[in-house]
Amino acid sequence: MRWLWLLGLCGCDILFQLNPVPLHDASPDTPTVDPGLVAYYPMDTVGAQLAGCMPDALGGEAGNCVGGTPVLATGVRGRAYTFDGTNRVQLADTAAFDTASFTVAIWYQLASAPNGNYKCPINRIYGTEADDAWQVCLFDAQIYTKFGLAAVYAPVIPDVGAWHHLALTYDASSTSWTYWLDGLGLTSGTGTPILDKTQPIVLGTDLDVGTVGSPFDGLLDDLRFYDRALTANEIMALVLQR
Repeated sequence: MRWLWLLGLCGCDILFQLNPVPLHDASPDTPTVDPGLVAYYPMDTVGAQLAGCMPDALGGEAGNCVGGTPVLATGVRGRAYTFDGTNRVQLADTAAFDTASFTVAIWYQLASAPNGNYKCPINRIYGTEADDAWQVCLFDAQIYTKFGLAAVYAPVIPDVGAWHHLALTYDASSTSWTYWLDGLGLTSGTGTPILDKTQPIVLGTDLDVGTVGSPFDGLLDDLRFYDRALTANEIMALVLQR
């Protein structure tokens, strides 16, 4: 049983209970064709070559492994990729990642507590500066979320060895963005995204001016991209459909 504290609109602390996610068996994933799903990485298999090592189940852009190919482990759905702090996966920009509204969703499991260190499971790099179009990292007893020019910390108890679901939604019509943890709204705001189509989406670490930093050690699984902002009920459905 886990707990998550968030700061409510009233200025008071709100306490959420988080339960570790039970595992499915290690059978291969069956691609789910959800409305608006434009890229789906089950992370059940790893290609023999570094280039194109992470296949898209929908036939789109494959991810490229850097620093070695991930070891497969038991995932929340089928298998999962292991990141040891030295390897990463990069997704070159495609039209599937540049839709006006979008959702990014992924499962993560920490291998060690982020005590005094940022551990970034996924981010979209921006420009050649030490910046990101969007990013989520774990640091001490907090989660750091960034979207455009906004950077927000939310308190959370690190939960080593348990699966948790992360998602980012952006609605272009209202310019509103929300980060979600295990189906609960974590941080939110309004603003337009800053995108650099020359830079990749990176799993397993951050890249600042091309330099690796804030490596994530643990497991990642079931990465999804949608061309629309999923609703709160749909985000919770992703959590519950394991």
